[in-house]
Amino acid sequence: MSSLTEMYQKYLDLDNNSRINIALNCGKEIISYLSGQGWNADQRMAFIVNLFKLFVSADKSTGDAEYNFFKSVTGYDCSYDAYFDAVNYGSASDFVTTFDNCIDSMPDNVKYSTLTFGLCVMACDGKLTVTEQQLLDRLLA
Repeated sequence: MSSLTEMYQKYLDLDNNSRINIALNCGKEIISYLSGQGWNADQRMAFIVNLFKLFVSADKSTGDAEYNFFKSVTGYDCSYDAYFDAVNYGSASDFVTTFDNCIDSMPDNVKYSTLTFGLCVMACDGKLTVTEQQLLDRLLA
């Protein structure tokens, strides 16, 4: 099995369309799981948006790459300001803890898809910062 650094590099090396396709497939699995848990369509989409919030905010920086990735994966054609409002404050301690606990409670296959989704989100700007890697390490634990 490759090291985490090698895995991270693999996602950084992908072209953006590949990351979008992977995120879309992971999102389908997450949505299917949430549907099976009785979540309605609005709740499921809010969860996906909150995943973006969690992963985009890990490095406390966002820009056009993340915005365009968000629109491609969610299908939302929103303004940059609306996007920013939706993903702002995702690094707040309580928010991260809530999502860490939620992800930990998922079956392994859904947890893997959720973390892969997050890795695609974080890699879409062409870099994976130390704080982003630390978030992934925390969520993997």
